[in-house]
Amino acid sequence: MSRLSGYLLVATVISVQFCTGCSLLPGGASKSVVDTATTGDAPGFVLKPNRDAAMLSKVEQAKDENAIVLHVSGDSGGPRTLPLPPEGQSVSVGDLLQQTGLGDRLGAMQARVHRQEHGQPESVRMDVLFNGKTVRPETDYALRPGDVVQVRRDPNNALSRFMDGIIPGNALKGVMP
Repeated sequence: MSRLSGYLLVATVISVQFCTGCSLLPGGASKSVVDTATTGDAPGFVLKPNRDAAMLSKVEQAKDENAIVLHVSGDSGGPRTLPLPPEGQSVSVGDLLQQTGLGDRLGAMQARVHRQEHGQPESVRMDVLFNGKTVRPETDYALRPGDVVQVRRDPNNALSRFMDGIIPGNALKGVMP
């Protein structure tokens, strides 16, 4: 037997082992890919609900009730549905942050509005930009029923924001990975 055919034989045996789940070694019965302790075979096992489905349900509920969905990262209560004022009165992202007290509670933050357009499978993402704690006017979007507003504390510290003001971010992309 040549050396090449020996390697081919070993490769074939290994591929049979891994592809079929069969074991050629004694006592090596293949184990199930799924551990029974984490599946329905274990008593008391319950699947966790899909977070995306729950969020879609909240968005549909908000559209029906003339409301928005506010999701604050790190908030133990999860996404909340907040009613909008009657027709003819508008609320912007800045108004929402001020009236809910999130601006004072979080300090520097990042915000994003997701808006579902009619007939589109994906929502439109609109980033909200800040000057300190206030929303910049060009991104102070008027909220519509069914909008999802995501807010989180800005992970950048004061030093990194200071450096971003001195050195443009795109200048660092060429130097840093």
